[in-house]
Amino acid sequence: MQEKFAANLRKFLAKKNITQRKCAELIGTTEAAVSRWVHGTRMPNSPTLKALADVLSVKMEDFFV
Repeated sequence: MQEKFAANLRKFLAKKNITQRKCAELIGTTEAAVSRWVHGTRMPNSPTLKALADVLSVKMEDFFV
């Protein structure tokens, strides 16, 4: 599941032309946290996942399909 999430997160960030640093700023977390999600070593918690979805204009479910 983490691999799928990471791949989709990378895709959505690229599509919106948002860097990991900018993403971190927009959702109020660290760039290191975003990097861990992008590389598939960690997953965000539910509130953070919702914030990511809002920033990237996708549904939370879209990260896992």
